Amino acid sequence: DDLGSVVVISGMQRPISLRMISAKQLKRSMCKGCQLFAITISDRSESIAEHSPLDDH
Repeated sequence: DDLGSVVVISGMQRPISLRMISAKQLKRSMCKGCQLFAITISDRSESIAEHSPLDDH
């Protein structure tokens, strides 16, 4: 959310492909004004990993 809180979402399991981008592509997208989201995918049997939100710079 806007406050940087961790939000846990679970749904139907489907095979998906994740597209990784480089730091250069990330910076270029941020300069263009794109809205970026960082996600962490974890298995139900694992505990939820702690992560920090992206900084706006």
